[in-house]
Amino acid sequence: MYPALTSSGGYFVIDVQDYALQGYCYLQLSVYSTNFFWMGRVFISAPSLIGFTNDWFNACSTSYISNYGRLYIVIQPSTSPVSGQIMSYRIIG
Repeated sequence: MYPALTSSGGYFVIDVQDYALQGYCYLQLSVYSTNFFWMGRVFISAPSLIGFTNDWFNACSTSYISNYGRLYIVIQPSTSPVSGQIMSYRIIG
């Protein structure tokens, strides 16, 4: 996955709207790239509440946004992502 926004304040987004439609759920999430990683659990409660439990992470922060009727997890690296930088992720839920 490529960044939604590069340069200062850049971030990656993961669409989790389909999980939110279930009402609530827990997910295991892991993300990584060349200069950051995050592993933990995510609690999603529809339509727009997400809670994070950090198990293991480095050089990034997590948050969420709701935009155009979709719910997204936001991963923001401490150093700005560059164009073409790839973030890999895995969701178990």
